[in-house]
Amino acid sequence: MSNWKSRCAVSLLGLAAVGAFAGDIPDADPYDHKSAGPMVILPADTDGASDGALSMHLAGREYRSGAGWWALRCNDACELLPLSLTVSSKDHAVYDAPPMRGQLLQFSPRLQVDGVIAVLKPFRAPLDKLQLKAGPVASWVPGRECKPKKGIRREGGHIMGGELVLPGGEKFLFVPRQEPLSKAAAQAGIAPEYWLELQSGGKKQRIGEFEFDIMWGEGSTLEPSAYIRWVGDLDNDGKADFIIDTGAITKKLTLYLSSLAGPGELVGMAGSFDYLGPDEAGC
Repeated sequence: MSNWKSRCAVSLLGLAAVGAFAGDIPDADPYDHKSAGPMVILPADTDGASDGALSMHLAGREYRSGAGWWALRCNDACELLPLSLTVSSKDHAVYDAPPMRGQLLQFSPRLQVDGVIAVLKPFRAPLDKLQLKAGPVASWVPGRECKPKKGIRREGGHIMGGELVLPGGEKFLFVPRQEPLSKAAAQAGIAPEYWLELQSGGKKQRIGEFEFDIMWGEGSTLEPSAYIRWVGDLDNDGKADFIIDTGAITKKLTLYLSSLAGPGELVGMAGSFDYLGPDEAGC
């Protein structure tokens, strides 16, 4: 299972932070590399807010204040709402250790978290010119049923696949897969990796790794509605885009856009957020 702490690439907003604190922050600090890709995506959360407003309290110093943020909110229909971000320093608790540096992210106008799928900001090429507009955005999930299909079973747990048919008849299959283990790895008791495959129109594409080693449990079932958070047309090219949540304790949210698809692909990764708070036991 890939661990977010092993990442060493410079993140999309970390460039500014590393430059600002070059004297006392290591370039490979994992808490400054939670986001990756040309678009920032953040999960909807209320950390640090007692009134249920959208906000986040995160370890590290990756983000900075500014405009150009958007909330993707889905109630009766899905819409984009423009936001500005204010970032302030606030130490973050650490499990069994002193607090560490952190940031409190607060958005304005204040927005209740109910119905918010994610918060987005196009940040760098090729998405820095993407023109998002306030108002309705074409969406099929939530709202359209993603039919549960047979998936993977292990130790009493069941990770289900899914089938989604769009109004025009285009069909997408979400197929959980298991990475084969070598004989030596199996004998050593190493847990296999599980990932999600997207299929449509004769194409197959790996789009995310699941935190299945934590999700598995006797009698537990993970339905597609738990990991397929949103399907719609964010980049306005008439093709399906996806927001996928493959975390359990770790927050793992990824946006895939059809306009970023390479040869033979259905979508390309536009942005991801991968974070395990330092206050979690065993992190």
